[in-house]
Amino acid sequence: MAVERVSKVAAATLAGALLTGCLVLGGDEVAAAPAQAAAVSVRAIEASTGVESVIVDLSGATLRDAVRLASAQKPRIPAIQDFTGTLVGYAPSMPTAETMDDADAELVSNVVSGTAESEDANSEGAKSEGAKSEAATTTDTDCSVEKCLALTFDDGPVDGTAELLDVLAERGAKATFFVVGKNASQHPDIVKRMVAEGHAVGNHSWSHADLTDLSDKQLAREITRTSDRIEQITGVRPTVLRPPYGATGPRVAAVAEDEGLAQILWDVDPADWKVRDAGKVTKRVVKDAHPGAIVLSHDIHESTRDAYAKIIDKLLAQGYTLVTIPDLLDDMEPGETYLSR
Repeated sequence: MAVERVSKVAAATLAGALLTGCLVLGGDEVAAAPAQAAAVSVRAIEASTGVESVIVDLSGATLRDAVRLASAQKPRIPAIQDFTGTLVGYAPSMPTAETMDDADAELVSNVVSGTAESEDANSEGAKSEGAKSEAATTTDTDCSVEKCLALTFDDGPVDGTAELLDVLAERGAKATFFVVGKNASQHPDIVKRMVAEGHAVGNHSWSHADLTDLSDKQLAREITRTSDRIEQITGVRPTVLRPPYGATGPRVAAVAEDEGLAQILWDVDPADWKVRDAGKVTKRVVKDAHPGAIVLSHDIHESTRDAYAKIIDKLLAQGYTLVTIPDLLDDMEPGETYLSR
């Protein structure tokens, strides 16, 4: 059965419940058996179509939203479009390794606790929103004229990232945050704030895996799932990817190109992850700074966050304009790798 991505998931979950005869309309929950049948249905359709799916929260609102989105994307399952009842939640007893991988198990755990959002609300149409996402993170700064430098922060967000955002806001400086997908899911308000305050949010994979060590399917999932999650949180799909450890190659480049992501490395590295000393980090960044530089740092470390008020003050005093990666590199090509302007 060929269906659009979102309607496919809605169809599979509903079909799984119906097949067991345990669908509860207008009730409080669906028994565990329908949940497991739904998981099996999703996997069966995934296997036959080659398109990945995830289990979605079976709230009435979520399913109706999926139906409305499906209706806008050439739906092919009238029964799903006609479904208007309330289908509420999963029971705590969920499928395990037999039907789900670790990432989906994590998502289902969040569904049970009421914290998850559907990660499958992005079809191919969402990828065409690249112009929208770039417009949301670029300014009128002309780095061919101005003395621009891009500060970039990897591996977050963490609670302390909010302190770094305060430092940037107080000084009118912009930065690019390459977020790990599962960390972004744990701190959505911080990710929203990044975009609201004019920073760029980039893709740093879902779990900080070395992408070159993964299978093709795992590689694609690490990147696509993170872009999907960032867009769900912020409404902006990322246009830049930083492969963890800077590890890239032809397969990573191919997935990045397909996802509309330029690969961003760096040419200034204070080794803040290693020295854990704010004074040393400050000296190294200021010493190695140059027009067009891309500076690597990690907002997960307190010593790094402590360094950046002084770093930014010194760079501004030297006449630098601190910009996002899309401002520094205004003609990026998806899949290509950049170390500086």
